[in-house]
Amino acid sequence: MAFIEKEIKGPVATLWFNRPETKNALNEEMIAELFEAIQSLNNNKGTRVLVIRGRGDGFCAGADLNYMKKLGNQGFDENFQDARRLGSLFYSLSSCALPVIAYVHNYILGGANGIVAAADIAIAVEGSRFSFSETRLGLVPGVISPFVLRKAQHGQVRDWMLTGRSFFTSEALAAGLIQYVEPQSAPESTLTTVIQHLLSASPQALTACKNLIDDMLVLHDEPEQAQRLSAEYIARARSSEDGQEGLNSFLEKRKPKWYYQWSENSPKA
Repeated sequence: MAFIEKEIKGPVATLWFNRPETKNALNEEMIAELFEAIQSLNNNKGTRVLVIRGRGDGFCAGADLNYMKKLGNQGFDENFQDARRLGSLFYSLSSCALPVIAYVHNYILGGANGIVAAADIAIAVEGSRFSFSETRLGLVPGVISPFVLRKAQHGQVRDWMLTGRSFFTSEALAAGLIQYVEPQSAPESTLTTVIQHLLSASPQALTACKNLIDDMLVLHDEPEQAQRLSAEYIARARSSEDGQEGLNSFLEKRKPKWYYQWSENSPKA
């Protein structure tokens, strides 16, 4: 049985965590499958949006403790290499050419928060519980920390990571870890709306915009380089095929050629 299930409906791909009997805890096989699935979708021209979800009663309980205990009995080098592989997973998600949505529910613990932070947009079902519980296990939130600190408010992250306490959707939203709260009274309505927004935009422009944002974050303290590079981005976009199509469709009061009307009933691939 695959630990990561791939579901494709039209231009939207969903990767499901599929270890509900272990609360979707991340082990070595699951990490490898997820990395491979992201890489394959990154090169699939028919896919325009990637959604990460969890089967069962919650999103993910973080790292599988049996897996972590086994690693703990090994040396530094083995642990370092494993941590590098896990870090590569979060980086592959963050740098994916597709817009990535993390759609989470009920519990998001430990390393699962790295998925939330590495995604472009995170949606949590109302009442979901988050926790950076590593310090309570004698560990630290190592490889997820760059992604969490880049996305959420530093002061709040410091509190979460040091105390290991639980917090809920309202606090995660206020600090920027998640971008939307899905009301329990209207399941998947927010997810559907966000997907439609993304399918109304040019796929080429979305990829370029992701790269632009990342470059501007790196060049935050180098204004001259930031000005030059940002001008290059818009110059390329204006003269691109999609840039011309977008301007023409707006002036002609029609949908651009890339527009896709999203429906959960879209045919499966």
